[in-house]
Amino acid sequence: MRLDLDFGNYSIKAQLSDATTIWPMVKFSSVKQLADYCASYPVQRVCVLSVRHDPAVRTMLEQWLWQQCALRPEYARVMRQACGVTNAYNDYKQLGIDRWAGMVAAYHQEVTCHQEQDMGVTGMHASANILVADCGTAITLDWLHASGRHLAGVILPGLELAYFALQEKTSIQINNHPVTNSNGLSALGYQKSAHAPTQWDTQTAVALGIDTMLNSFLRQQILFTEQYFDRAYTIYLTGGNAHYFRNIFPAEKLQCHADLTLQGLRLLLP
Repeated sequence: MRLDLDFGNYSIKAQLSDATTIWPMVKFSSVKQLADYCASYPVQRVCVLSVRHDPAVRTMLEQWLWQQCALRPEYARVMRQACGVTNAYNDYKQLGIDRWAGMVAAYHQEVTCHQEQDMGVTGMHASANILVADCGTAITLDWLHASGRHLAGVILPGLELAYFALQEKTSIQINNHPVTNSNGLSALGYQKSAHAPTQWDTQTAVALGIDTMLNSFLRQQILFTEQYFDRAYTIYLTGGNAHYFRNIFPAEKLQCHADLTLQGLRLLLP
């Protein structure tokens, strides 16, 4: 049995698989929780992608695997080219492994779709251009040409980071992260909407500001994508906050994959 792990900034995504079955993805907040979950499974191989730079977490993982399973983890690495995808970075190693795995997985999905539509196709070629949107701690967008060439990418703070920045760098105290459902409306437009709060306060102002900022940015990028690709593209949406932003993306273009990075990990380390 194989165990695939995605070490994000604040959580660990895990997925078990064997020759015939891929288990549902599960999330953990610590290596100990992961170890307890895996205790009853005959794990024979462990593959990891990680954006964390905390050596203590890596040491804890490796110690647990060696003590309990006599295994050493295999780590996925960013490359200049892999699985039909070409990295756009001059220094390709600077690209995050989570973004790389997500692009590889999305491209593989599109290639598979193309091959199913045209059984006579030769070589690797996607059925459409691709936008990979990962809405987690950070929001990342990456565009791929149908040939597999990575065109560009952007990174900006996600919901939690935006709240954290305001709380850490100002006197504003935020007790929770309210969801406004503003759909990117202006404050005045939101005030007249069905989702408007019964009272206004600093918490609502912060939530509306962050909501409007992120919604507006994503809508703008979707418009640019429509124009650049002349509507011939597919969006692959993933990340812990994907459900919050899902309605922004055009439904006819959208595919949602909570385990997209783990799909990519299985392709990078087959």
